[in-house]
Amino acid sequence: MPYNLSWPTAVSICYEASIGNRMGWRLPAFEELATLVDPDTLSLPAGHPFTDTDHVFWAITSSPVFPEIREGLNLADRSLPLRLPRELNQSQRAWCIRGGLGHNPRPCSPYC
Repeated sequence: MPYNLSWPTAVSICYEASIGNRMGWRLPAFEELATLVDPDTLSLPAGHPFTDTDHVFWAITSSPVFPEIREGLNLADRSLPLRLPRELNQSQRAWCIRGGLGHNPRPCSPYC
C-alpha cells in the first residue's frame, strides 16, 4: 500500500481490502515483518521482490509497556532501531498480509 496512514486507518484498509480478487488481509505482527529483514544488514536482503520500501511499516503489535503505542518496522532510517514504537495517529505505510488468525480473535459464526 503506497500510502501514509494512521494506525486505525491502516487496520481498516487491510481488513477491508480485496487484493488480487482475495479478501482476508490484515496488518502483520512485528515479528512477521521482521522475518523479511536480513539480521546482518537490518534491511531487506538483496534481490527481494518488493518496491518502495524505504519507509516505516505499521504492525498490529502493541507496545508491551504502553498499550496505546503500536510497533512499526523501520526500513527508512538505519540510524534508528528496527522496532520503532509509533503513536496511533502518526502516518506510515501498511504492508497487508494474508493468513494466520487475523486481528480479531472472536469466534467465527456459522456463516464464515
